[in-house]
Amino acid sequence: RTADNPRLLKEVVEVAGCSHVFLEKPGAPTVAELEDMAAYAKEKNVPVLMGFNKNVTKYVTEARDFEAKTPGAVTTFIHNNA
Repeated sequence: RTADNPRLLKEVVEVAGCSHVFLEKPGAPTVAELEDMAAYAKEKNVPVLMGFNKNVTKYVTEARDFEAKTPGAVTTFIHNNA
């Protein structure tokens, strides 16, 4: 759920060790929360991408293909829809 994204961003970076994050739109409930998330990501040097997530989209397919071809690469999809 969108309301959980500000907390989840910190969890996936700090706990799961994710180095890149993809958020489904909208990224946060408010602009202020989204700005806070952007500042946090910048501070942690973690690129955050946002878009419309579907398993058949080009960027998801490319991420999976990259992982399959790159030793040590890991792609994690975390869904928070209730």
